[in-house]
Amino acid sequence: MVRRGIQQYTHRGYHAKHPREGAFFKKLLKQISPNSIRLAVTSSHVLTSLLREFSKDIINTALEIESASKKRTLSAKSIQTAVRLCLNGELSRHAVASGVQAVSQAKTDKKPAIPISYVRNQIKSSLTILRISKSACFYLSAVLEYLLSEILELSINRATNDKKRLITPRFIFLSICCDEELNKTFNKPGTIFVQGGPYVFGNSYF
Repeated sequence: MVRRGIQQYTHRGYHAKHPREGAFFKKLLKQISPNSIRLAVTSSHVLTSLLREFSKDIINTALEIESASKKRTLSAKSIQTAVRLCLNGELSRHAVASGVQAVSQAKTDKKPAIPISYVRNQIKSSLTILRISKSACFYLSAVLEYLLSEILELSINRATNDKKRLITPRFIFLSICCDEELNKTFNKPGTIFVQGGPYVFGNSYF
């Protein structure tokens, strides 16, 4: 998992070892690579931490935008502005495009990989008193799905190059570090990738 400081589990039993988000990752993994590449349980925790931390950053930024505009409904437009502030370069451009497309196709029967109910609960957990528009949930879901797909695709490539069938936290860590935009977004000062191993800039790894 990725953590800042000391983190303690408060849940016990199955869900402490297998977070709910693990089902999202497996679904995306099948979409990206139908081969028998699997995701290690520890890797699932790493991706869960990344997902929760980033969604929290986006949501808090969007809430600040709505507060400044004195609006009472969290809209897709505020999520879009928050995405542009939290991401940069091509990553931001593609994330925005994914969000816009998801909102325009919201009435179709296609279900997103990251459920709308999950995104809504993440927003509600920020203790917001604002109403939450459905389009905002669709937008954020698509952005999170795009970012996870990018990380998983790079991790799959690394695992394949090493002739491995299991995506470990090490592959996720290197995939993020070697991508300038992903590195700026997820590998912030104080972030610890459990079992990620060391990284030396300049394409030297140990």
